[in-house]
Amino acid sequence: MGHRLRRGPERAAAVELQLKRAIDEAAALRRKQGDDAEELKYDAVQKQMKEKLGHKRSKLMAALQAHLVELGEEPLPKPSRLMIELLNETDFGGTSFRYPGTVRPTHVSIDLGRLASDIESLYGALEGLIGYLMNRAEFEVEG
Repeated sequence: MGHRLRRGPERAAAVELQLKRAIDEAAALRRKQGDDAEELKYDAVQKQMKEKLGHKRSKLMAALQAHLVELGEEPLPKPSRLMIELLNETDFGGTSFRYPGTVRPTHVSIDLGRLASDIESLYGALEGLIGYLMNRAEFEVEG
C-alpha cells in the first residue's frame, strides 16, 4: 500500500499532463478529419493550454469534453469527472501536488489509500483515452 500512496501525489500532478495530451490528440484528430478551424491549429492549441487553461484541471477537462463532443465521442465517465473536480477543489491552482506543503489545509477526513487508488484509476482512464484517440487518428482518412 505504501508504494501506491507515494504515487498518488505524483499521479495527481500527472493528471494535468494527461489531460493536455488528450486535448492535443483530440485536436489533432479533428484536424485530420478536415476541421481547419483556427483554434485547432497546433500552435493555437498549445497557446490556449498555456495561457488560458494553465494548470487548472477543471478547465482542461472542459476543453477535452468539448473536443470529445465534436468528435462524436462519449464524454469522460462520471467517476473521472468527479475525481478531477475533487482534485480541483483540493488543488485549485493545479500546482499543490508538485510542491510539498502547498495543499490547502482542510478539515475533511480522507482515506488516502482510496484517494491514491482513485487517482491511479483516473490516470489510467486518461491514458486509455489518449491511446484510443491516437489509434483512431492512425486509421482516420484525411478529411
